Amino acid sequence: MQIIQFNHKTVANLLKKSVEEYWLNDKDAWLKFTDGSVVCIHLLKHSWSAYVTLNKLNDERASKSFQDDQSVWQFIWDEDEDEDEDEDEPYTSRTVSIYFDNARYYYHENYYDYTKREYLPVIEFHYYEKGEEVGRNDS
Repeated sequence: MQIIQFNHKTVANLLKKSVEEYWLNDKDAWLKFTDGSVVCIHLLKHSWSAYVTLNKLNDERASKSFQDDQSVWQFIWDEDEDEDEDEDEPYTSRTVSIYFDNARYYYHENYYDYTKREYLPVIEFHYYEKGEEVGRNDS
């Protein structure tokens, strides 16, 4: 097993492969490719607030692509609407979506009270060559 950092180059290499089957196991997404290799898209930090899906593409016209987005939001409460809310709430929204040929991976999580202007890594790839035993992902 090889641990591979998530970035545009590693995703581009994975998008060259064709997905044979896929499954989700405790927010880790597993994809088996037609060449026999397997990749696990592993969350670096498991959290109840993380939303992860792995499913069939809804639109066959969708092309292979990915999105890695991090944005900072600030809710400003109207003092007249809710008297109990007297503080603004800054947070960072983190989204990753990868469109393979036969499957779609999607991750989203909000990090409340986190507004630093630095990249927040959220996933990594665990790559298994054809014939290599697929193990646990407890990193």
